[in-house]
Parts: sequence; C-alpha cells; structure tokens
Amino acid sequence: CCNNNITLSLYYFFVGKISLTPTTNNKMEQTATNITVVITVYNFSLPTTPTLLTAFDLSQGSLQTVYKQNYSLQQVEAMWNETGCTNTNPGAMLDYWQTLSDGGAADMFAYCMAVWKGSASPGQKQVCGTVKSTGCHKQTPPPSTSHKIFVEWGKWLLSQFRLNPGTIYSDPAPFTVEELLEMKQLGLNSINILRAPDTMDEAKTAADSIQDYVTNLRNNGLIEMATIYGFDESDKLDQLQAVFGYFKERFPDIHTFTTAHLCSTQTNWKVPQFPCTPAHGSVPVPVQNPDNIRKLNIDYMTPILDWVKPDNMSACVNSGLKMWMYTSLEPWGNYCNFRLDNELYEPRLLFWQMSMLQLTGFLYWNLNAWTQLPATPPINSALMTSPFVDNAWTPQRKTNRDVGDGILTWPDVSGPLASIRLHNIRDGIEDFGYLTLLKEKKGQAAMTEILKKVGSFNNLQNHVNGTEAVQTLRELRHEMAQLITSS
Repeated sequence: CCNNNITLSLYYFFVGKISLTPTTNNKMEQTATNITVVITVYNFSLPTTPTLLTAFDLSQGSLQTVYKQNYSLQQVEAMWNETGCTNTNPGAMLDYWQTLSDGGAADMFAYCMAVWKGSASPGQKQVCGTVKSTGCHKQTPPPSTSHKIFVEWGKWLLSQFRLNPGTIYSDPAPFTVEELLEMKQLGLNSINILRAPDTMDEAKTAADSIQDYVTNLRNNGLIEMATIYGFDESDKLDQLQAVFGYFKERFPDIHTFTTAHLCSTQTNWKVPQFPCTPAHGSVPVPVQNPDNIRKLNIDYMTPILDWVKPDNMSACVNSGLKMWMYTSLEPWGNYCNFRLDNELYEPRLLFWQMSMLQLTGFLYWNLNAWTQLPATPPINSALMTSPFVDNAWTPQRKTNRDVGDGILTWPDVSGPLASIRLHNIRDGIEDFGYLTLLKEKKGQAAMTEILKKVGSFNNLQNHVNGTEAVQTLRELRHEMAQLITSS
C-alpha cells in the first residue's frame, strides 16, 4: 500500500471505506453499513520513548490470582531452593504454598525476604525456616508462570499504550536487567525498583538487598530511569526526610518518589512546619513549595490532582524540580479522572492539563485491581457475543462510587484486554508528545496558544466539556500536526 520513497511536504490523505455487518441470526438485520474513512498522514512521528514519564501500577498479585498455576512438589522444592531458605519439611512447605496464588511460586521471594528481615509471620517462619544472609535475594524474580505473564503485560502496555508498568507496591527489583533492556527498546523511561520502608533500619536492609541490582542497572545504562517510591499519602515527614536522605546518599543517581502530604502536624518536625490551606472540610491541603520539597530529599513530588495549586507547581517547575501528579478514586467534581462516571474524553484531556502545568510524570495506583472481585477464570473473548465483558468482571470494586477505579484492563485467556478508557489515556499521552514537539519546533507561545483552547491554567475544573471537548481535541491535534510540519 505504501511507497517508502515518497516524501510528504506537509500531509497526505488516504480515503477508504469500512463495511460493518452486525452479527445476528436475524437475516433482516444483517445489512452491511459502509463507513467512509479519511486518514491524514503527516510528515513526522513521535519518538518511541514518550516525553512523559508514567508509573501505572501493574499488580502481579492480581495476575497470579487469575492465571494461577499449581506446581508439583519437585517444582516447588526447586524454586524454593532458589531463595536460600532452609526448611527441611517439603510436604508442609508444599501444603502451605499451594494455598496461595500461583501455587506460591511467585510469592517465595517476598516471604523469604520477610523471614530474613525478621518480619515474617509464624506460618512463614515455619515454611521458610531461617535465612543466613541475603542469599534469598536473587537478581532474577522467581521462575514462575505469573512472572512471565507479568513481563508480557508490561511489554504490551509499553508497545500499545506508551505506559510504563509501574511497580510502586511490588517487591524489590521486579524485572531483571535483561527484561528492562528489552522494555527500553519499547519506550520504557521510568521504573520503580523498591518500595521504601518507613524506618532507617529497614531502609538500610532494603538498600543492601538491591545493591548488586543497582550496580547492574548502572553498568547497563538503566540507572537514570530508576526510582524508589515510598511514604504513600503519608504524613510522616520526619521519617520521610531521614529515609529518603539515606537513599539519596547511598544511591545518588536514583530518583526518590512520593505522594506524601507536604503538610505536617507533628510538633517534633525538624524542618519548619509546612503551611497548609483549608479544603475538603477540615482536611488541610499541602502547598507545593520547592524549598520544602528539597529539604525532604524528594526528587519526584506527586500531589493528587485536586490538591495541585497551579501557581505553586509552576514555582517548583521553574526552580528545576521535576513534578508529577496523580489521581485515584478521587478527585470528584469537574476534575478529569478515569472512573466510569467520568466522561470518556476526560482520560485524554487530563494529559493536556499535565502539559499546561509543565509536569514531568503521572502516577496511577492500579491497572488491574481484580483481587477485590470474586475469583473467576480469565475471560474467553473468542466466545463473547457482545463487546461487554461478563458481569463477573464488573469494574465496580466495593461501592457505587468506585466504579472503574483501578480497573483499566481485563484478563483474557489469550492475554490482556484494554478498556476504552485506556485507549483514551494513550491518546492523551500522545497529545502530550505533540504539545512537547510543538514547543520544540515553534516555541512556548505556540504551545500556550493551543492549550488555551481546552481550559484554564488557574482552575483545572474549568475545561471544555461534552461533544465540544471531543471535537476540540480532535481538531487541535490536526492543528498541531500542521504547525509542526510547517516551515
């Protein structure tokens, strides 16, 4: 269909038709519908590696639960030996592990680490025995089917949706260096390698456990994308300052990353108390302050969307900080979010607001929070007679208010299934890339002029809505493409 020698001066049109015939047993309803399709091809492309950093948490535990595999005694023993635990009762070990997801194979590393750190439960101690050193920390994850699926899903997210498989809740070193090198070719630009503990003793132990892994990342040119996440929505600022300070001293080339509340009520706080402004009733809203962020040893500060103060965020960005943002179940109101009660254009529009604020990255807490749903086998899409997944896979987790929160994908027997919302997130990330390229080609003023057409910098709830938003985003992408390719 294409001639690779054609040079496009601006853009080129392709016109065709798609014929759709409904699947039904009623012959009267099987009339085909022809749809004319016009594709405009511009003479540029976005880079494989996105300009926006992301961390969309992919839960290996959810994958283990759905794609469970039971192992034989010999397989469990072999994998258990990989961890360095000393248990000599294989039968009890097998009985215990096979009550867990994936037959326990994918959890062995985490439980062995818990025993070594002294935080194991009696049941874990009974199974693992003792661990004499950091021998249980291998630089490769446990050889399990669920890990292979975890890697496959991570590559799918990168190649199809330009999203990094975030791992802010996972065990240390979630991917091997070899796997990360493959993912880098698909556009990986950020990966969390450790969940920071709350205490200094645990921080030192955790740092020791990843020392060899970090050295391997450096030797392979991967260290710049590494992060250590911790103190999730926490108010423990004194502990955060100490732990993050230790990690920055130990690993100065790894980025510290948090959603902690920069608003402390602790009377013994060593840094002057952070100012807060009232909002959400009695809940104080932290103020993004570049001096305070640096005092806390934070590289990637990540406030929730409705706590973002645009002027303060700009002050942080202008001071040289790399600021992130996140959403979860909240925010509500007219803020953009990913729930099913949000309009479908909002996941896309959110990334225009990211560009408006000149942010570096975006965090989302979960792509596959299925563990809060009833246990059920994977979907078999080949047998589906409608575009809707089975009711057993409802996107509602607990209440009517959390519908769609943390569930942007579904598991199929043949691999991952994406929601329409996830497709719109990809469009938003690509729009962010367009805006960045426009700024590089035509300057800040050209990008600002485009952004003015979608909303207000000072009020993130004031943006285009409804059909107007859908049409506006579509038209502005074409307008940016024409500006980017113009001389």
